Amino acid sequence: MKKDVKKINRQFLFTMILFILFIVLIVAIILIVDRYVKNSNYVYTILFTLFIIIIYVISVFRRKFYEITNISYLLKIRNKPGKALIMKHSRNMSSFQNYLKRKGFIKFRATQTHTIFYKAHKDHIKKIFRNYILEVVIILPSDIEAFYIDEVDEDIAKIQHNQINNKQKIEKMLITQIKPISDMNDLTKDAIKEIVFIKTKVGIVSTINIGLHYPSNQAIMLYSDEYSPSLYYKYHIDEIKDII
Repeated sequence: MKKDVKKINRQFLFTMILFILFIVLIVAIILIVDRYVKNSNYVYTILFTLFIIIIYVISVFRRKFYEITNISYLLKIRNKPGKALIMKHSRNMSSFQNYLKRKGFIKFRATQTHTIFYKAHKDHIKKIFRNYILEVVIILPSDIEAFYIDEVDEDIAKIQHNQINNKQKIEKMLITQIKPISDMNDLTKDAIKEIVFIKTKVGIVSTINIGLHYPSNQAIMLYSDEYSPSLYYKYHIDEIKDII
C-alpha cells in the first residue's frame, strides 16, 4: 500500500512538472511573438490561438490533478484502516429506521431493491458562502449483491432536483450504503472497499459502504480514524458511528 502512495505521489510530481513546462513554453512563445512578429493581425491571431490552447490544456491538467488527488485520498484511507464498529442502533432494521427519523432523516422511497432516507441542512463546517449538505442513507437487502445500483442513483438525482426546487443548493453529498452480509468472503470485502471520496471544484461526494454482520454484531466498512481528507469526511464517519 505504501508503494501505491509513493507511486501516486510520483504521478502528481510528474504532472506538476509537465504543467510548469507548459507554462514556460507559453511564456516563451508570447515573448518571441512580442519581439519578432510585427504585424498586429498576426499577433492577435497567434494570441487568440494560444488562449484557446491554454484553456483546453488547463482543463485537461485540472481533471488529471483531481483524479490523482482523489486516488491519493483513497490510498491513504486504505493504508490506515479503522476497526469494525459494534452495532447498536442497526441490530434491528425497524428500530434503525425509527432512529434515522429521530435524527431528522426523511424516508424518500422504499422498494424491493432499496430503502432511501435523506436530510439536507445548512453547511455547518464552511464559514462563508455556505450552501447545503445532503446526507443520504441507503438500506439494501442482503440478496442484492452490489452496493451500487441504478435505482439508487435515480432516486438521489430526484432528491437533488427537489432540493434545487426548494432553493437549496447542494455542495456536499454524504452517502451511506448499508447492507446485511452473511460472511466476509473476498467478493463482499471488495464490494465494501468500493468507497468514494471525490473533491471537485463544485463540491464533495463521499460514499461509504457498510456490511452489517449480525453473527458478530459488527458493522464492517473501510474508513480511517487516523487520516481524513477533509472535515466533511470526518463528519461523515462520526455520523455513521452515531447511527450504527
